[in-house]
Amino acid sequence: MNDQTIEQEIQAKGLTAPRITPADIEENIVGEFYFTAGSATRGASMEQVAEVAHEVNRAYCQALGDASQPSWDDAPEWQRASARMGADLHTMGDFGPEASHISWMNQKLEEGWKYGPVKNPEAKEHPCIVPFDQLPLEQQAKDHIFRGVVHAVNAAFPGAPQFTALDLLTFCVLVLKNGFTVTGESACASPENFDAELGRKIARQNAIGKMWPLMGYELQSKLAG
Repeated sequence: MNDQTIEQEIQAKGLTAPRITPADIEENIVGEFYFTAGSATRGASMEQVAEVAHEVNRAYCQALGDASQPSWDDAPEWQRASARMGADLHTMGDFGPEASHISWMNQKLEEGWKYGPVKNPEAKEHPCIVPFDQLPLEQQAKDHIFRGVVHAVNAAFPGAPQFTALDLLTFCVLVLKNGFTVTGESACASPENFDAELGRKIARQNAIGKMWPLMGYELQSKLAG
């Protein structure tokens, strides 16, 4: 018997004294969040590292007077893919800043780009298709900064040792009107049975279960004067 079924029975019996209803519970929730223990303990994802590095590079370009770089959300997929590739490269090992440039230049050459004194996407010409040590210092700085950001983000969010069971433990966090939070959990014993949507539903139900005594106590305090 769930909360709605009980509510229907209460109404059918004409029990109209002050009480907490399922509607009161739902109305008190202003936010809800879901995650697994695995996702919460892995540290920064490659996507997040790439996004931070991209945004720092964009800010640096703006400082140089170049406002042409789009935000991560507006960047084309090829630009995001390039940032992911660079982030992955520096995550795999302690490579120098020139490694980013070599990776970028090889990608451009494979796509048919060549050196040109001015960037020209239509002609596929780019002034930075030269060896790293021949780049202007401000361009070399981009690769130094990118490498530094990747290492800094990975060091700041190293994550915890991972176990398969962590991906089977789902949490629901409900934020209430007064700022208080309640949590619910759902653990799956067999990986084969894990279903993310079902896990969230069970975790939410368990969190809701914790709200009833809290709101009941609040109502009783009001009734007691």
